[in-house]
Amino acid sequence: MTYFEIRCFKDNEYCFKNLEITTFKKAKEIFDRMVLQIKMLHAKKEISSDVYAHKIQLVERNNNMTWLIEHDIFSLKKEGTL
Repeated sequence: MTYFEIRCFKDNEYCFKNLEITTFKKAKEIFDRMVLQIKMLHAKKEISSDVYAHKIQLVERNNNMTWLIEHDIFSLKKEGTL
């Protein structure tokens, strides 16, 4: 079976959240919503940056974890906002 995962990382590359979703469409919707929320939180600068993710990754994998495909990635560092 194929799964889609959304992985959230702190600025030190620690993965603190891992969501497992069964459809790509739902995973992409959640990924896009999370990226928007992080951009808004970071722009407001009202919340310490250690509270939210600095990188979000959308991957596809099988249940045996014998293969993995990265579909999308967002990074505040890549965006030039850190």
